[in-house]
Amino acid sequence: MKALKVIIGAVIGLIVIAGLFFVYALYINPTSPKGKASYKNGDNSIHVRYYRPFKKERLIFGEAAQGALVPYGTYWRLGANLTSKLTTNQDLIIEGRTLPKGSYGRCVCFPKLIEHLLKLNYDYCKYTRNPQ
Repeated sequence: MKALKVIIGAVIGLIVIAGLFFVYALYINPTSPKGKASYKNGDNSIHVRYYRPFKKERLIFGEAAQGALVPYGTYWRLGANLTSKLTTNQDLIIEGRTLPKGSYGRCVCFPKLIEHLLKLNYDYCKYTRNPQ
């Protein structure tokens, strides 16, 4: 019985240590720094929270044959540590399409040579790999 208590205590201790490490690495000292951007014009405001990855001499976008981190036409989740978040207090019209006011997470991008296709998801629990 005593051995069982020691094992349970050790497992709980490891879970606590792992949780503290996770919190430290993600929130206190992330490897990719957190960034914010805001825009305000009258009553309209847009806020973006993101984590920016360090390039570290890597080719980020390009052809797969060139060793690009994200080859053209492939799915890329925006945000280095946590997903990016876009919040707006008014409906936005972007390239003729209406983006309803609210918060959007799980932002994904499909980079191409000339342009990038950006997908925003209203539900934080869902994301897409479909570039259409």
